[in-house]
Amino acid sequence: MSTTAAGLDVRLTDALRGHLERGDEQTLHQAYEVARRAVEEGLGLLDMASLLLRARRTAGQARPGHRPAGAAAASGGQAPDALERFEAFALECFSPFEMEYRGAREATRALRRMTERGEENVRRIAYELHDTAGQLLATVHFALDAAERRLGPAAGNTLVPVRTRLEEVELELRRLSHELRPTLLDHLGLVPALRELAQGVSTRSGLGIQVHDGTTARLPAPIETALYRITQEALTNATRHSCATRVEVRVAHVATGVQCTIADNGVGFEHSALEGSRAGSGLGLAGMAERLAPLGGSLRIETSPGRGVKLDIHIPLEGSRAHKDLAGG
Repeated sequence: MSTTAAGLDVRLTDALRGHLERGDEQTLHQAYEVARRAVEEGLGLLDMASLLLRARRTAGQARPGHRPAGAAAASGGQAPDALERFEAFALECFSPFEMEYRGAREATRALRRMTERGEENVRRIAYELHDTAGQLLATVHFALDAAERRLGPAAGNTLVPVRTRLEEVELELRRLSHELRPTLLDHLGLVPALRELAQGVSTRSGLGIQVHDGTTARLPAPIETALYRITQEALTNATRHSCATRVEVRVAHVATGVQCTIADNGVGFEHSALEGSRAGSGLGLAGMAERLAPLGGSLRIETSPGRGVKLDIHIPLEGSRAHKDLAGG
């Protein structure tokens, strides 16, 4: 038992013994304060339950020359009101953990709403970029046609470089809008969108990317969006940082949800570097974890120098505890 837990054990036992004897508000307050301290020290609910059970056994043991009024029930007897007193005491012990759980659940819901609003803004920007910017560029083409007619055949060669640059701008805007929010993700799902993303990254960087599909049906939209964004970030890392030549992306349904692995053959890095905030932020790992948190997902990273990087992502599907929490169940 740690020093912190041992200290809490003594305080909890004294408070319980006093509550079984007197049953007053002061001892209930002591129980709450011990539990609050346990939360602050990072103890879990099972740790608190273990402390409480030990306190119950100890409090039921009579001190030399003294037998507390509630000791009979604490040790299995039938003292009046002792069971009710212990129940009230236990509820006070668990109430800080309940508040922590509710706070975490509300924070998760808020984070999910923020993520959804962010994606909606990205979707709006992508469509505006595609449609509005596309219309503006079309008017530029019409203006060039009109200028060519007014200036005559001699202007043709002068305007060719302008048309070439304009077409390059159109292609770049189309690429940006697709990668901001690919229409394939909304219409056909995750894997087709990942394959389009992989093709675009491969064309620009020369990186060989394979996408393997082990899914049996469309995934929920929030999960598809999260996995698309995480894969997007991982491919950016592979292109900019890892000196990789090959990346494999696998998405599959498993018994407990959906599994996605992204592995490259790059230079890798020391796993201890993940403990540094700058390394984590530079690789976008914090953002990946933030996307997974509202979905109850987890991210495991396997890497070492010279052996590439593997991201192992798991997200529970509907019916899991995490999704019930998100739904308010």
